[in-house]
Parts: sequence; C-alpha cells; structure tokens
Amino acid sequence: MKNFKTKLVTTLSIVGFFTMSLFFNSCSDESVAQVEENSIQEELGKFQKELKIFDENQENSVVVLIGSDDQSVLNMWTAKNFNLKLIDKNQSLEDVYATDQDESRANNYNEDDSDEVAAEISYTILSKQINAGNKRIILEEVPPYNEDMRGWSYSTHYSVADTSSDHTVTVNVFGRNAWKRGYYGVQYKRYSYSGWSTIVSEWKRIKNNETASHTETPCYRMKARRKYKGTNNSVIIEIEE
Repeated sequence: MKNFKTKLVTTLSIVGFFTMSLFFNSCSDESVAQVEENSIQEELGKFQKELKIFDENQENSVVVLIGSDDQSVLNMWTAKNFNLKLIDKNQSLEDVYATDQDESRANNYNEDDSDEVAAEISYTILSKQINAGNKRIILEEVPPYNEDMRGWSYSTHYSVADTSSDHTVTVNVFGRNAWKRGYYGVQYKRYSYSGWSTIVSEWKRIKNNETASHTETPCYRMKARRKYKGTNNSVIIEIEE
C-alpha cells in the first residue's frame, strides 16, 4: 500500500509538472506575441488611424491600420487612397497588370536621384470581410501626393501575425513603372520571438512588367517595402497568406 501511494504521488507530481509547464509556456507565448503586436504598432509610426476600404462593388471590405511619423502625411491618406481588388486564385499579377509599354520608352526615366525622403507610411490589415470564395485580395495604393512633391516616397505593408507552425506567407511583386523607377525590399519573422530576417535587401529594383515572388514557412509575419517617386503606383505588392 505504501509503494502504491508513493507511485501515485510521483505520477501526480509528474503530470502536475508538465501541466504547469504547458500553462506557463502558453502564457509565455501569448506574452511574446502581445509584445510583438505592440512592437508592430510602434513600427507603424507615431500617428495612426483606421480606415475601412471597400471593393468596387461595395461587397467586400478590409479594415486597415495605417501610420506615419508625419501627421501631415497621414492626414493625406484616406480610404480613397486604397483600392481593394479581388482576383482569381490562379491569376498572377502579370495577368492582372501587364501592359504593352515599349521597353525603350519605359527606361527613359525623367526624375532626380535625390535621397531626400518625401513621405512614408506603414499599414497592416486588422480584419477582412470577404464574401467571395476562391479569391485573393490585393490592396492597391493610390498615393495622394502631387507632382510637386520631390524626393522618394516609401510604404511598408505588414502581413497579419500568425503563430501556426505551418503558416505560409508569400509576397508577390510586380513592376508597373514605365516612367518612374520602382524598388522593393522584403523581411520576415519566422516566430513571434524572432528578429527580422532579410529576404530581399533594400533596395532591389523591379523593372516594368517584371515579377518576383518570395515565400516563407513557417512565417509569423512578413513585411514588404516599396520605394517610388511622385504619384506613380510603380510597384504592386500583394501579400498572400
């Protein structure tokens, strides 16, 4: 009887130890994820606001958190400066955006090479209401800047955080820059507690009608940055997850 009680106590102690370990590890993971979420919000910029963006038919929508360290720049951006586009799962960005621009004309750029920064924003999708199956979404930027704004403009698009061990994120990039050069860079975090790892160093030029795709698994979060001049939507970026 004494041996039985000893074995019972030992078994319960082991079970209790593993239960507590799982509990604390779970709490630890949640705490790390929360810290990471707070960090991302800080990365979005000092000034932030939420925008609800609908597709052309007003049937689908996303809520976006957008930020900038410049209040005047943030004020320029409204829901009208994003287009929510739905495309078929098997469509490529080239299918959607490719043009017949003459490449010799496309390379005849007329712009300065100043390193001056004109404006910068960052954003992430907070929620989606998509009422269509077998579709992907693209959040197109329609910059509010006018032609008088000189210097480079930047934007950073963050994917949604996901702690799943098999979570896959793909960044698809398409060059739509017949008149202005476009550049991009991509980084990701494998886990919630990871630092940013570089997939494509800033700044890689993407030519007109050129495509690129970058995939990571597992991927907790990915960010894709674009650099362009003026009002030109010179780099199309889709985050597929």
